[in-house]
Amino acid sequence: DNPTISIYDTITGKKRKLLQFPDQLGSREFVSIAFSHDGKHFVAQGGYPDYNLVYWHLEGKPKVLAVITSTTPDKEQVYQCSIHPKDNTQICVSGNGVFKFFKYQDGGLKISSAGMKKRDPLNYLYHTWLSDDRVIVACESGEIILLENGEFKAVIQESTSQGLSLNCVIPYRKGFIVGGNDGVVMMFDKADDKDSFRKKILKINSSKGISSDSAESSSSQSQVASNNIKSFALSTNEDVLAITTSSKQIYTLNLAQPDMVMKPEDVKFDLLSQSFHSSKIMGLDTCVRKPLVATCSKDRTVRIWNYVDNTLEISKTFTVDCHSVTLHPSGLHLIVGFQNKLSFMNLLGRDIREYKSFQVRNCPECRFSNGGQYFAAVHGNVINIYS
Repeated sequence: DNPTISIYDTITGKKRKLLQFPDQLGSREFVSIAFSHDGKHFVAQGGYPDYNLVYWHLEGKPKVLAVITSTTPDKEQVYQCSIHPKDNTQICVSGNGVFKFFKYQDGGLKISSAGMKKRDPLNYLYHTWLSDDRVIVACESGEIILLENGEFKAVIQESTSQGLSLNCVIPYRKGFIVGGNDGVVMMFDKADDKDSFRKKILKINSSKGISSDSAESSSSQSQVASNNIKSFALSTNEDVLAITTSSKQIYTLNLAQPDMVMKPEDVKFDLLSQSFHSSKIMGLDTCVRKPLVATCSKDRTVRIWNYVDNTLEISKTFTVDCHSVTLHPSGLHLIVGFQNKLSFMNLLGRDIREYKSFQVRNCPECRFSNGGQYFAAVHGNVINIYS
């Protein structure tokens, strides 16, 4: 079946249009979509294996205006498509060794520029329009490339010796912001020279920008070191930058804070609400007397959530895998099935502490009785009952 695209009204939340490609798209998914500046046109990039680019007109009944294969003859992966900020007929696509500009004319899409001239192809992970005629491209190698009028203009940053992959770019009033692996955020502000930028490097790390409250710190600090920046979003007044990471966290950066000008090393990244599990949730349980939910995950954390306040109350990181969890009806105790043992634990303030352990390894399921005076634990094909 061909993939579909649903367009919703952001005010009413109702579906406004359903875009369906009438013929065979040549893939089971769209990997990138983009609106034109006036909302009258829409472009969608199909995925593997054909990587067809589909261009729609949205006014009235949606109509497919043109389709073209955007990849190379070797079927290299294409990641992103975008429309010129003012000219709806110009489209840009980027991918692994793929960087092309298309123009809609005479009823079809035609290549208007190859963009990179005779430069060796790179893995172009993301691009964004800085202005009507300038495009910034972020590469897996760490290079940042500037194009002007559809042609290569300059390398803003050479490849990094650490092999720092750059995953996303967003323009803002002072220049543009780039996000990469290991929590690196680079801000490039316009200089006096049109082709020059002042660079400021920030980093989401374990010692800054995270609450020292134990409900947040123990798991967040263990995850942040491997955070890769995945995407950005700016508030309408460009005062707040939202950041998503590969460890399933959402951070915000206040671009108006004084430290943004004075001390980049002291700039604070805040969690948008609270930290979340960064991997698959293996166990979940609730209790009778308190509005609490306990979860455990492959990220080796056990978390206690308040489902009335929608907050994270306690988070504890362990050194071994967690397979199951059960919460006592009173909400004061819990049992966790670890890789090497079964642990009876107490909830004490903002901490979880072990009271007693049992030699039951890799327990896939455990449960307290309704009154809490017994609990059961699975060990292989045997169910053990404890009092």
